[in-house]
Formats: sequence, C-alpha cells, structure tokens
Amino acid sequence: MRFMKPSDELLDLLAIDPGQTVGWAWFELGDGEIKKVIADQDNWVDFLYSLKEIVENKECDFEVLIENYTIRTTTVAANLNKELLTAKVIGVIEWYCRLGGIKTTFQPAGIGNQFFDKKRLKDMDLWVVGKVHARDATRHGLWHITFGKEGD
Repeated sequence: MRFMKPSDELLDLLAIDPGQTVGWAWFELGDGEIKKVIADQDNWVDFLYSLKEIVENKECDFEVLIENYTIRTTTVAANLNKELLTAKVIGVIEWYCRLGGIKTTFQPAGIGNQFFDKKRLKDMDLWVVGKVHARDATRHGLWHITFGKEGD
C-alpha cells in the first residue's frame, strides 16, 4: 500500500482512540509503504498494562498518535459531574510515552472519518468487523500517515 508522507523520516506508528474501550492500530512502515497494520480494541486497563510493557521493552522506534479529547459546547452537558475517564487514560498514555522518550502527537476526533469511510477501509482490507474503536484508530493512523498533521 503506497502513501505520501510529508516527512522522509518514517517511524512505526501506534494510533490510539482512547476511552473506556481503547481502539488501537499499529502501522509498520518502511520504504514509503504501509507494510502491515494490526488493529484491535481492549478495555482501558488492559490496554494501559500492554502499553506499559511495549514502552518498557521497546524493540523498535515508533511514535504514538492519540485522538484528542476536548469538551465542546455541544458536549458540556454530557460531561458534567463525570469522572472524565478518557482524559485520565490519555494522561497515562502521555506519561508512559514521556518516560520512554516516545514522540506523541494529538489529532482531532473524527478527522479521518469521511475520507477513510467504510468503503475505503473495506477496499484497503482494513475494516475490523464489530470493533468501532479499532476502526477509529485505523482511520486516525491512515490520516496522519497520508496527510500529516497541520504544521508538518
């Protein structure tokens, strides 16, 4: 699978859709190609234990892309008096990455949904059946790899 990246320096990428259920997609990159994608989702506790192990036993250089969590005017009421678990999960992800010297980047929620829609993911053989959060993480990774982020 060929793609265009604004940077020649390609690291493997772990794209994360944080929340109570954490979607993740690991992109193995090289020679201007996506060599392999593995995507799944786990409950937040299991994911954080796995991430801690990955960071501690880092076998390759990679960067982490995290869907940013923001409270918007349309979501204020839904978040009142809530524990904001997603924000806490993001904080732990950031901490692990900082301890491991791993670059983290944030990307707005929903950024890749229209371009990497159901049809495109299926055509790319990246549709993960029954795992919405894994698909969201895949979309985030694909968007970041293909279009970069603002300022790249």
